Amino acid sequence: MLRRHNSKESVEKFLSVLPKATQLMADDQIEISHLAGSPTPWPKRCTLRGLLTSCADINSLPEREDLRALAPYCHLSHEAGSAHRDKLISLSETTDAALYGDYILREKRSWTDVLYDFDSIQYDEKDTGGKSSALTIQHLLTILPPIMPRHFSIASSPTATTLDGSTCGSRFQVDLCVAVVKGITPHG
Repeated sequence: MLRRHNSKESVEKFLSVLPKATQLMADDQIEISHLAGSPTPWPKRCTLRGLLTSCADINSLPEREDLRALAPYCHLSHEAGSAHRDKLISLSETTDAALYGDYILREKRSWTDVLYDFDSIQYDEKDTGGKSSALTIQHLLTILPPIMPRHFSIASSPTATTLDGSTCGSRFQVDLCVAVVKGITPHG
């Protein structure tokens, strides 16, 4: 079993589209509470940068329900906040499947791309009603998908590979199964 990770560049780009308060906490140690009996893909203690590098699949394509979950974080005091919120809700509707297909699937828009396009999510100003709709680390962790392990060959047994529970991606094992075949293929 092999766990991939996100490049430093993709993590930096993702952090740049988050609200400033969240960006400033990128290297702070955070503790993640787990509900009893509830499985979670996140480590108990890490930094946001470490989590984004080794655990969260920020390069994946957001699902419809993910777009709906982002909609409440569009700041209405931003000039496009209301339009952004409506567009995210519209993209999440099954009646607008073609819209989702065109915007996410065909264009292969990642989480970073979506947060960049809907910049009212990272808008710093507080709502005029005194209530902030900022996307916090806690909310982000409920929306982002984990990086899924990839099983590449019969030599990669999911039961043989373990991760240290305190840090994500700190230990991993790669097994390789190789076969040598004699002969010529149609391509040489």
